[in-house]
Amino acid sequence: FRCCSRALARPASVSLLGRPEAQPAQVPSPAPPLRHFQSSSVARDIDTAAKFIGAGAATVGV
Repeated sequence: FRCCSRALARPASVSLLGRPEAQPAQVPSPAPPLRHFQSSSVARDIDTAAKFIGAGAATVGV
């Protein structure tokens, strides 16, 4: 039992990363163009949703 306990104690990620065939080939993908107006509108939507969630959470304990 002692000979195998060391292998069982290692996390699965360590043993998987130790094998060269387990690592998938990283293919660089081109970054999508950043649209400033789209990201600002998404941020505005997130802020609005956060306000509604915060207002709803404030009434839970009442």
